[in-house]
Amino acid sequence: MLKHFKKTFIFFISLALITSVMVGVVACNDSTPSDGVEGAAEIALTIIKGSETRSYTLAEIKAMQYQEGWGGIMNSSGFISGPFRQKGVALVDLLDEVGGINSGDAIRMTAKDGYSMTYSYGQIANSEFTTLDCSTGAEVPHGDLTTIVCYEEDGGCPN
Repeated sequence: MLKHFKKTFIFFISLALITSVMVGVVACNDSTPSDGVEGAAEIALTIIKGSETRSYTLAEIKAMQYQEGWGGIMNSSGFISGPFRQKGVALVDLLDEVGGINSGDAIRMTAKDGYSMTYSYGQIANSEFTTLDCSTGAEVPHGDLTTIVCYEEDGGCPN
């Protein structure tokens, strides 16, 4: 079963993109100084919804309940990378900290380098993603998917 799963792993665009975005947001080192203050942990992620703001260090994110699964990425030219074993915190859990996500909401994720991507409520809450077979690129059906903010890929820092 695992061999078949690896061969036809479910590719979920959100997980892959969030992994890519988080490369610029979440560093692998928990103790990077912030604003030159020795011993201070750098803010790795900030979530803003209206007047609600919540910031996290990487250590705080890693201390939360995590999800694990397989993910990959298809770039704009159609090349598929992965599958990668990924670990991270469910995006809905992080959003709950600032009041959750509602049916009319969209999520814009922006990396430190300015790259940005928008996700709909349906994508985050209802698994409305296209999933692909990594070997053929053909669309395949999927069950419920969990969109995560990835901080670990194949046992190390996401590339």
